[in-house]
Amino acid sequence: MRDRLCELRRISPESSEWGEEEVYTFCMGPETLGQEAASFADKEDALKDVFEEVQSIQRDIGLLRMDAGRLAKQNGRFLTSFRRISSIKRGSNAIAQGIRVKGEALYRRLRRMDGLSQELEEKMGADSAVVRIARCQYASLTSSFREALLYYNWAEATLREHCKTRIQRQADILGQQVTGEQVDEMIETGKWSSFFSKGIWTSRSALVKMEDRHRELLDLESRLRDIRELFLQVALLVEEQGSFLENIEANILATQVAGTNANKALLRLPCTFTFWKHEQPVLCYGL
Repeated sequence: MRDRLCELRRISPESSEWGEEEVYTFCMGPETLGQEAASFADKEDALKDVFEEVQSIQRDIGLLRMDAGRLAKQNGRFLTSFRRISSIKRGSNAIAQGIRVKGEALYRRLRRMDGLSQELEEKMGADSAVVRIARCQYASLTSSFREALLYYNWAEATLREHCKTRIQRQADILGQQVTGEQVDEMIETGKWSSFFSKGIWTSRSALVKMEDRHRELLDLESRLRDIRELFLQVALLVEEQGSFLENIEANILATQVAGTNANKALLRLPCTFTFWKHEQPVLCYGL
């Protein structure tokens, strides 16, 4: 390899197409380099904090979804098991209570992450890559949290259907056909005798089982009331992110259209290309 250092030293400033002013504008002193390095370090630290928090929240949302699956499995035992209903009920209540506590904690963490995104936006600007990454991650986590809560709501809804099915089974044993609408009315009013003849109530055990299912449904309604506020808060979070997600979708569609137009333009270009030879500019750095 030839040593071209001597040739580079013989290049005079007059041979460059740029003047002295233009060359000076590209010179970067130690202070400027230090500021750029500090800014890069701040962005790197901010991204690290964002990603660590995102991974932690994602892990907790996954655990919340697993608990909802456990609750659905536990509630399914109401329909298939004929013994130890009280123990199944205690297990379901414990799992539901844990889900409520975890859900409220996740909601608070999402609100803190929203505040962090706003602080980064005030510090770095709305167009900063760090801010856009934080906003996208926050929107994604909010959507995942909402899906986990919907899964929990489905698990609780299955318990309601199982209890109604058990009530209809007991009514069949007593020789009475009861529709789903009648069961709903029984649950709301608590008046069971209006749907049965007087002779039907001779079976005391069947009556006790039906009343037990009614109490289980009332407990379920109480659990859902406790977590209703959390559902409303998450719904507000998702609504707040609606315009942001719409902007992302619009930008993606615009990018796809621009890419398609660029490909069409390239296909229309002639196959002959002309190359020009330019002198390379010399950049100086004041180190």
